[in-house]
Amino acid sequence: MTMDPIAFGQLLRRRRCAALLTRDKLASLSKVSESTIKNTERGTPPSLKTMSALLAVPELRLALADLPEPVRSQFEKHEIHTAGIAFLRYSLDIVSLSVREEILHAVMRWAINQQGRDNTDTSQRLIGWVKSKLLAIEHQRKRLLPDE
Repeated sequence: MTMDPIAFGQLLRRRRCAALLTRDKLASLSKVSESTIKNTERGTPPSLKTMSALLAVPELRLALADLPEPVRSQFEKHEIHTAGIAFLRYSLDIVSLSVREEILHAVMRWAINQQGRDNTDTSQRLIGWVKSKLLAIEHQRKRLLPDE
């Protein structure tokens, strides 16, 4: 099924709402701006970077067949040449970064909450460690999703 950007935008909005995600939360999960989500939902053709980021959000349940042309053909061309393995590895890398980042943010919230209860510097050291790990994740994400 060939999907145009307007139909894809409608699908994205339905999937986002079905997953009970706000645009802000989807932007946070996918690491694209809220305005990019809004524009994509309104029919603006998404970039490869945006599509890669949206495909990596498991709550949306997006597949290659859901993508609009010409983005889908670019992904399919890549998949034909690599038998899909490189694309799968790429997608899993992006998902892995997102999951690790969410866990680190939860640890950060816990450590900040513990600061008020703790008189030791353990919470401070943990917060510093989490910040360093989040920075490393951001560097990895930039390597995987370079600006277009």
